[in-house]
Formats: sequence, C-alpha cells, structure tokens
Amino acid sequence: MSQWHYPVRVALASFVVTFGLVVLYAIQKRSVPLDTVAVDRVDSEAVIQSRGTRIFRTNENDEDLRVVADRQLTYPDGTIRLHGVTVTVAANEEREGFALHGLEASADQESSNVHIEGNVRLVTDGGLEATAEVADYSDNNGIVRMPGAASFKRSWMNASAQSSRFDRRRDRLHLLTAARVEILSGESEVAPVVIVADSARLNQTDGIMVFSNNVVVDTGIHLMDSNQATITLLSETNALDSLRLNGDARVRATVDESGQFRSMSAANIRVFYDSGRSERIVLQGMANVELSGDGSGTGTSISAESIEVLTNDSGAAKRIDARAEVVANLGVANRGQRKAEQEILADSLRIVSTDDDYFMANFVGSVVYRESDELIAAEGNDGRTISAGRLEALLGSDFAGLNSARFLFNVEFLNQALQALADEAIYEPVSGILSLSTNGEQTEKNPPRMVDGRGSLQAELLTIELNGPSMVAVGSVESVLGGARRGPAADAESSDENDPRRPGLLSPDGGIFVSSDRFEFDPDTSVAVYTAEAPNTVRLWQDNTEFRGMRIVLDESSGNLNVEGAARTRTSLVQTNDQTGVVEETVSIGQGGSVIY
Repeated sequence: MSQWHYPVRVALASFVVTFGLVVLYAIQKRSVPLDTVAVDRVDSEAVIQSRGTRIFRTNENDEDLRVVADRQLTYPDGTIRLHGVTVTVAANEEREGFALHGLEASADQESSNVHIEGNVRLVTDGGLEATAEVADYSDNNGIVRMPGAASFKRSWMNASAQSSRFDRRRDRLHLLTAARVEILSGESEVAPVVIVADSARLNQTDGIMVFSNNVVVDTGIHLMDSNQATITLLSETNALDSLRLNGDARVRATVDESGQFRSMSAANIRVFYDSGRSERIVLQGMANVELSGDGSGTGTSISAESIEVLTNDSGAAKRIDARAEVVANLGVANRGQRKAEQEILADSLRIVSTDDDYFMANFVGSVVYRESDELIAAEGNDGRTISAGRLEALLGSDFAGLNSARFLFNVEFLNQALQALADEAIYEPVSGILSLSTNGEQTEKNPPRMVDGRGSLQAELLTIELNGPSMVAVGSVESVLGGARRGPAADAESSDENDPRRPGLLSPDGGIFVSSDRFEFDPDTSVAVYTAEAPNTVRLWQDNTEFRGMRIVLDESSGNLNVEGAARTRTSLVQTNDQTGVVEETVSIGQGGSVIY
C-alpha cells in the first residue's frame, strides 16, 4: 500500500463517523410537520402504488399504445393492476384504432395482455361500440375477447352474444355463442332485419356477415331459417344487398295473402335486394315454392331442381323460372260448384305476369298435364291427362287454376275411354272443351284423331265437349264406327245397354266407315250427324253396302239411319239360291230425295 493511501483512508473514516452522528442527532431533534398525509394503502401486497398513471409505448413512427389509469398497483411477480383504466390503441394503415374503458384492469408486462373488468366499453374509430362486464386484450394479436354477455352497436346495427371476440387487425367481430344481430333500415316505420344463430362472423370492412347453425332471419315480411346464412351489405348505405341461406333453407311469409308467397324451400336459397326489398330469389337443389290460396283451397306449389323468382314492389311474383324435373300443382280452382286439382310436369317452366293481373305460363319439354274434379270422379274416371312437347297456359290472378291452355307438338289426350292425338290442342278447363288441330309450326302435319267406345274420328279440326262428351269435327272427316249392337232388336244380354246401336243391315263384326265435311254428335240424344256441301259427298259404307247424300243422321240409341239430299244407296243381300243351292250376293241400288232406314 502506498504511503499516501493510509492517511486518506483514516480521514474518510473519521468523516463518515462524524456525519453519521450529526444525522442521528438531527433525526432525534426534528419534529413531524402538521400537514403530512399518510399514504392510503389499497393492497398491502403491492410493492408500488401510484396515482394518475400514464403509460406510453411508441413505435418507429408514432405512439401506438397508451394506458391511462386513476391508480396503479405493482406486485412482486411483475403483475400490474389498474383502476379506472382506459387503453387506447392507435390506428395505422392496416387497422383502425380503438379504446377500451373499464373500472379495473390487470396487465402482464411479459405477454402484453390486459384484463379489464366492470362496465367495460369498447369504442373503435370505425364507429363500433361494445359493452361488457369482462374483456381481455392481447396486443400481440390485436384481439379483444369478451367471455361473457356483450352488446354491440353501430349507427345501422345492434348486436349481442354470450361470448364474443373482436379482431381489430382484420376488423372482424365474432359472436361466438347465442348471436343476435339487428340491421336497422334508418327509417323508423320500417322494422329492422333480425338474425339469430348459434354463432356469427361480422366482417366490417367487406360488409359481409356469416351466421352458422340454427339460423333464423326475420325481415318483417319473411321468416327464414337454414344451417348457415351469409348477408352482404351495400358499402354506401349498409342496406341489404344479398342474403344466402345454405343447408335446409326455408322462407315463410309472415302474412298469408292470396296469390302471395306462403313458403319457399331448397338446399340453398339466395335473395337479392334493391332499396331494401327482395327483388330476386334463387332456389337451388330440391327447390319448392308455395303460394297462398284464395281462402277456399290450397294454393299453387311449384317444385324443381332450381327456381328463380322476380318480385315487384309489393313483393308479389312478376316472373318465375323453374328448371329440371318441374312439378306444378295449381292448387284448387273453383268451377261453379266443382273444385278441380291440376298438376303439370315439364322439363322447364316460365311464368310471367300480364298487364291485367293474370299470368302466362310456358311449360317446355315432356309436358304432362293431369286434372281431376268432382264431375270427373263421378264418371268413374281417375282424371284427364294431356301430354305434349310444350304448353302455353293462362293462370288465374292468384296462380290457382289453369284458365286456358294450348298444347303443342305430339299432343295426346286421355280421358277414361277417350284417347285423342294431335299436333295442337286448345283446352278450356272450366267449360271442358278440347279443340284438336294441326299446327303451323310443324313441317310434317298430322290431322287430329280420336278414339273412344264408339270408334275413331279424324278431321282437320276436332272439338270435344268433355263433360258430355259432345263432338264436332270439321274438314276431311273420316270416321270408323265399331263396338255396337245391331238395331233395336239386338240381344241385350250379349251387349252393354250403353253400347251404340247400328242399322240392322250392317254387320256388327266389321267396321262401319263414314266420310264427310262435318260431323256433330249430341250425347243427350245419341244422334250423330254427318254433313257436306256437295251432293253425294257424305258417305257411309261397310263392304258392299253404301249410303250417300248431303246429310246422314245416325240415331245410335235406336239404330235408325236417315240419308238426306240426293240420297243414293247400295245394299248387298247374301242368300242361298233355292234352285241351285249356291250362296249368292244380290246388290240393290236406290236413289231419292231421302232414305229412311
């Protein structure tokens, strides 16, 4: 040790001792000031307690986190508890800013997590406000979690959930359990759209809301439910732009009004909106649309693989398109005291509203029309069936009932024992009148033809009143009569009493042929009338027996035959010659103004 170190050490030691004695004496003599206030210890376990706490964190460019509290407590393990706290996170190019308020908070310095309790309130720069009792914020991932009940509010929306999460970096609000959202219209008289589901994800930036499991949507006009729903909002107004229902989707009307939609169902349904009203509805996968009836019966229903509906300002349909495996049940149509059920099958369907509140329907491809009413059932008939390549129909104002129909291309009509074929058929269901004709759209034209218990009939135009049935045929009429008894003396035991009777000189085994310009049949009198403009044009014949004239009247209840207008007859009588024993045919020819048999 150097010689100069020792004196210095002695002097320093003397100074410390002397200074300590002076301080001790001063402490003993000093009195306590009268205005001194004792510190109120909130928690004895806290190692540091302070008031008016302000914590700032900055990044390269600016401050990005601020914590302000009325009081701060710091504990030995590094945990910080704050009272009367506000956490403010600044916005940047990637995300909006927000502030969290609460009565009490705890923070973990290591993980940058903040737990807030008591009257928690979240306010974002984008206008989202939330209230809860508990919230957790992690600055590492920018997520605010609210494990308990919470409510949310924007200028156009109210929402709530039993647990939720807000992702500030993606601007997404997750309603994790018991989600409920109200979309406000901005007009006090318009009810909000209310959606409830097990969970929901609200993407604020893109204006998309996704609801999952047990979804129910109440628009005030419709109640909708499905496994999942996706709602798209217009960015300018936050009004509904589209709504997609996925999985067992259904739409039901809240008001049952004649001709309006009662319900819709499909695997998936998408609704497009315009100015807050549904403008277009698209159903995909086992689609079905049902309309309300007029109060006296079931309304119309349409099913197909896919259906698209366009609506007017009142929400009623102005056009319906259905594709693939189309089945249209036209409800119950009133026919005086009768009610009719009508079903149509086709490959595709389009229904368009007309100016007079009726609807034009076009069924295309493998069309099958089935009809039954009380009168048809009373006749012992299962129903009437018409098949064709296309059907153009006029529906009633409430969709219930086919008022008139035009069938085109390979038309076939079946009604009990009556069968008819034609290129074109006009059917009036109310009157039961069926008109069969050729069709100008077809290159190869086939004259209409019908077959019933009386025989067959072919002409350029066939008109059948099915409730009779009375018949009128016009133009190149050709008829084959058969299945009849001979005259009034026929054996009633061997024939049905309803079978038509034929003249006794004609064989019951062979067909009877008739040609004319016009044919009429009255079912009440069982009288058939064949007429023509020129003499000898009407012709009735069987083998060598023939009747000609301008008018032939055949009474099928008695077998009587009248020929009028330059009548000509040729009859054949087969008998055995008494002298030779040979069977001979004798032909007899007659003529006159008329012939009565």
